[in-house]
Amino acid sequence: MQRAVLMAMYEPSDKELSALMHDVATEAKKKAVVVKKQLRESIAVEIQKARLKLHTLKV
Repeated sequence: MQRAVLMAMYEPSDKELSALMHDVATEAKKKAVVVKKQLRESIAVEIQKARLKLHTLKV
């Protein structure tokens, strides 16, 4: 059986790895902000639904 090559022969420098990690962290932060906003909006919608349901039960 032949062994698979997991990494290419070229290894990035520390500077290149640092830049890549920075880009990944920046992208993750952007996505986290979007997800946080969506969660906040989803919670607000669910609260509105619950208030409406409570109001209709009181009447």
